[in-house]
Amino acid sequence: MTAVVSAINDAEVRLPDDPGASMTHASEAVSTLMRVCSDAQSSACSGDDGRRGEQIGAAVAELQQLATEMLLGQMSQWTARMSDCAAALHALRGASTLDELSDRLCADAARGCGFSRVVLSRVDHDHWAPWKAYLEGADVHSSWFAEWTGRAIPIEPDTPERRSVTASRPTMVVDTSRDRVFRPIIVESGRSRGYVVSPVNVGGSTAGLLHADHSSDGATITSDDRDVLWAFSVGVGYVLERVQLVDQVRRHHDSLKELLDDAAVRIDELCDSGIRLTSTVSDRADADGEPVTSPAEFDRLTLRERDVVRLMISGASNTEIADRLIIAPGTVKSHVKQILRKLGMCNRSQVIAAAAAADW
Repeated sequence: MTAVVSAINDAEVRLPDDPGASMTHASEAVSTLMRVCSDAQSSACSGDDGRRGEQIGAAVAELQQLATEMLLGQMSQWTARMSDCAAALHALRGASTLDELSDRLCADAARGCGFSRVVLSRVDHDHWAPWKAYLEGADVHSSWFAEWTGRAIPIEPDTPERRSVTASRPTMVVDTSRDRVFRPIIVESGRSRGYVVSPVNVGGSTAGLLHADHSSDGATITSDDRDVLWAFSVGVGYVLERVQLVDQVRRHHDSLKELLDDAAVRIDELCDSGIRLTSTVSDRADADGEPVTSPAEFDRLTLRERDVVRLMISGASNTEIADRLIIAPGTVKSHVKQILRKLGMCNRSQVIAAAAAADW
């Protein structure tokens, strides 16, 4: 860069009076200088100032070299950023539930895509509601974000959120003071100067929005920010579809297992009823009208039902019994019903009392 400045000075090239107006980024600055130098070279060559034309030509050559180096550097940075984005998405694939995915998503998006702050919001018709967030160096639960969690924000016409949901594409806001944004959360609470918002699409519809920026005093939002967040959002949509499918399969699996366990209990009951035809405890009662149960009555139960009774006596709940026996809670309920029916009793307390009286 020093060589470029020296070459321009030697050639006495006149720069724009307000270069900042046309040079907001380094690449734009180089393009502007190349254009100015090329114009100056043309003027010098059309006259008799050959020496000055050579000097300007040297400046143009230096600028071209600088532009090439900058382009290679930008390509390298972009490749690294997209690689980090892909790694973050790969890590999210390990999430097995929606809760796990939503808890990790914002932090992984920030670290993988190069942002300081990321907010995940749910979309419901014409509203978006902030749900999860990652705020670099801040505690989300005690930050400005906490008061906005779950609050419905209208998706108003001509806002970045409306454009993203309607077009199903990301939207970049370079300057929040010039764009129509929802100022209460974006500017007044979040103090964002510029941000990117990208839809999270599932099954052809927008299920959520991802907002990201470089904090209130960070770097200016660029098209690279927009593109990397869009790539991440598309990937998240596929991961979310996978998690929903896995959850659906898990629910079907649990329902089928409970159904089969219940069928197994009934098959055991049918087998027992065909072999043991002794009377039930409900046919006999003591002088006070309370059921009388002998140890032999408990012997009528299947092995699994006896296991359930022993755990009932110990005070275990249906859930605890299910955990101990590695069966579904619904299966425990089926076992309890069968036990009560076989023993002619109405509730668990009677079973526990009868077991104690029978010294079982």
